[in-house]
Amino acid sequence: MRTARLLPLLLSLIGLPAFSQQAGPAPDFAAARQEAVGILGGLVRINTTNPPGNETQAAQHLQRILGREGIAAEIFEMERGRGNLVARLPGNGLKKPLLLMGHLDVVGVERDQWSVDPFGAVVQGGYLYGRGALDDKGGVSACLETFLLLHRLHVPLDRDVIFLADGDLALLTPEGVRLSDFEGRGVKRPVTHILWDPILAEKGGYKHFMLKEIYEQPRAVRDTILGRVGQESGRIFLEEMDISPREFREFREVKIIACGTSWHAALAGKFMIEKLARMPVEVDYGS
Repeated sequence: MRTARLLPLLLSLIGLPAFSQQAGPAPDFAAARQEAVGILGGLVRINTTNPPGNETQAAQHLQRILGREGIAAEIFEMERGRGNLVARLPGNGLKKPLLLMGHLDVVGVERDQWSVDPFGAVVQGGYLYGRGALDDKGGVSACLETFLLLHRLHVPLDRDVIFLADGDLALLTPEGVRLSDFEGRGVKRPVTHILWDPILAEKGGYKHFMLKEIYEQPRAVRDTILGRVGQESGRIFLEEMDISPREFREFREVKIIACGTSWHAALAGKFMIEKLARMPVEVDYGS
């Protein structure tokens, strides 16, 4: 499921390096996966079709989850029923805060086009089906699970990490940015100017980010396969994929969709898969 696949990525962006430097516990991704799917199922079952939205119901659901962990979370309503939830994990302030966010509303449903209940959170074939599972309740669930893991594992943070589940729309045009609710009514938010300079961006002593990425590739590969390859048995562990050996044997081709840097990585993957698995691979642009 997409939600589960986002968890290692989000943790690596925020706090995973801390686990390699300390003796603290590492994330249990199998358990985190199940919990994230449960969070997603709970959100999908709350009908937040816009209009009218009713995001407050979903925000209250998330607030209860955070409350059980002892994490304070506030809900702000600019209008009745259109709630935004905010929670914060404090860091030491050495770096600028990081925002994990997603929206809670979903678009309308044509029920005759669905083979399952769009608000039933039905799990079939390793996928959870429901309105908003991809846009954007899946993203909200992954962000919340990451937020919970950082809290439970007491990850040292150099910055505040903020979780935001919101209900605004932003229209970007050459003339500027217009904020509105999901019925098109304009809303106003206070403007905050962030003092930022490219010099503040971390390049780790390298001249530019591309050079940094090139030299970090060996470590990135090691981190990616950490816990995935049995050093003695040679076995590969990919439990999250939920694909049986029989289904693997039925594969006849592999298609990879990527864009930008990931497209170049996909080309390398194409070479390796075709060489090792003797299976044709097609790489397509994702946008």
